[in-house]
Amino acid sequence: MKALSLAGSFVEPPPPHEAAMYVRDVMTPDPVVAWPSTSVLYARRLMERHGIRHLPVVADAGAVGMVSARDIVMTDQQLAASLAELQSDLVTGRRTR
Repeated sequence: MKALSLAGSFVEPPPPHEAAMYVRDVMTPDPVVAWPSTSVLYARRLMERHGIRHLPVVADAGAVGMVSARDIVMTDQQLAASLAELQSDLVTGRRTR
C-alpha cells in the first residue's frame, strides 16, 4: 500500500477548476481572538460561547499562535493531576500548608 504524501501538494499550482477560489472566499472575516495574556479559563469560555475549537492568538505584530480546545483539555488534565498530587501530599504529610 502506497503511503499518503502531502509533499508538493502545497507548491504545485492548483488545477484550473480551483484557480478561481481564494482563501478570502472561505475564511472567517472577523474571527474571535485571544491575546498572549488571556487566561486559559477565559479562552475556554470564548470557545464555548462562540462554538469554536481553535482560537487565534494575536499581538501588536499580528498573529503569534493558535490555541485549540485540545490544548485547553491538556492544560485541565495537567492541573487536575497537580491538584491530586498536592492533595495527596497534604493528606500524607509530605507537604504542609
